[in-house]
Amino acid sequence: MTILIMNRRNTSANYVASDASTSATILDRLSKHCNVQVRIAVADNENTNANTSMHLAQDDNPDLRYAMAENHHIDRNILDILATDINPFVAYRAQKTILRLKQAIPIVLLTLKKCVREIA
Repeated sequence: MTILIMNRRNTSANYVASDASTSATILDRLSKHCNVQVRIAVADNENTNANTSMHLAQDDNPDLRYAMAENHHIDRNILDILATDINPFVAYRAQKTILRLKQAIPIVLLTLKKCVREIA
């Protein structure tokens, strides 16, 4: 019975951490949750502030840091930190994400130029 209650708590916390309407204050509290899946959901939430993300980027769990390293919406400063992570898989993933973002910039600019030409 205790396991079932713990799973319900984790599921509820994961739901709140994933919800786009959850405030940064609540996400900061959830960033300290004992379940790594909840912390990953917090890291992936667009309402998570920079301080909370920085704290999560230094988390002991490499799975959390890896999830952050593959998130192309995360702040570039945090990706730079993760690119020098002690775990080689995390560092490589962050470096790969940074490279992918650099390659995407010219494509986005080209698309914008085409849109502007079509409007004009």
